[in-house]
Amino acid sequence: MNAVAYRPSRRPTATGLSERPINIYVIFGHEDVYMPRLYENESETLLGEITDSQLQALIEHMEGASIEDGCFVVHDALVAALYDAPIDESIREMLWVGLADSDSFVLGWETD
Repeated sequence: MNAVAYRPSRRPTATGLSERPINIYVIFGHEDVYMPRLYENESETLLGEITDSQLQALIEHMEGASIEDGCFVVHDALVAALYDAPIDESIREMLWVGLADSDSFVLGWETD
């Protein structure tokens, strides 16, 4: 996993350190970090990015939902039921955005 650390520092000069700080960013690790993306399947509208653990929790709590071609059919009662599950508020908000003015939508996701 990549991590970025920020540390203010001073720029070296011929007579010592400057008074003006510079920013140094240190990156730990070198592999790319990819976050799973949720989208509305039919229009391919991106709803947002979540972590792998958030995706697994969502899949576990949507097991009772209808599945079409590996995607979930989401409706307002299903999203409302997720308030009793340990699902992040940001995910529920993404699902409400996907519903918009419709009764249901097909939720898809990409993991790589």
